[in-house]
Amino acid sequence: MGLPREWNGARNIVVAISSFAFALANYAWQYAHPTTAMQLLASMERSSSSLSVIGHNGRPTLIDFWAPWCPNCRLIAPTLRAVEREYGDRVNFVLVNADVGENWPLIRLFGVDAIPHLALVDGNGYVETALIGPVSRNVLRADIDAMLDDGWHGGGDCDGGGDGDGVVGTRDGGGDGGYAASSSSSSSSSTIATTVCRDDLPYVMYDAFGNRPEGRRVDFVDR
Repeated sequence: MGLPREWNGARNIVVAISSFAFALANYAWQYAHPTTAMQLLASMERSSSSLSVIGHNGRPTLIDFWAPWCPNCRLIAPTLRAVEREYGDRVNFVLVNADVGENWPLIRLFGVDAIPHLALVDGNGYVETALIGPVSRNVLRADIDAMLDDGWHGGGDCDGGGDGDGVVGTRDGGGDGGYAASSSSSSSSSTIATTVCRDDLPYVMYDAFGNRPEGRRVDFVDR
């Protein structure tokens, strides 16, 4: 035997009032306990991927060097969280607090001299560029999308084998944003065959390895 109609109506009213009260209480708690940018960055650092996966799980990596006193680091925190939520299943995200002494060797390795410093590393472990300052979500998405594209060639593809032994050459001047590893021409033809071994990302800003290309590939498995 079902409940009287008026009882069902009263129960629905109670449920509605209870739900509204819970939502109001939850909003009040969040308003009184907002997640600050520093809390957001600290939380992301705690859940960061291990350095040992860089260049070994086939995923590109974004490494953010930040510090609690850095205004631009706080400014970019919501953007990083949004990008992490969008790409977290395809990209390694690593946050490094530059104020922690044990991280200083890592800071020197990546040539960090200003923060936020966002190093973009391809799936083979090659550091492609670093973006400095409060870059936009669209800029980060464009570079990440490029590294995720099957047709994109990072530093580890220079020799055609993808084992990371290739040498990055000079720009080929062909307008495709690539680098030429080798070129050849025929006396009977004006066609020049060019082997492109590395593509530019849509947005490049700072290359900490321009004077030390031997350090461009990073590997933390044996460290």
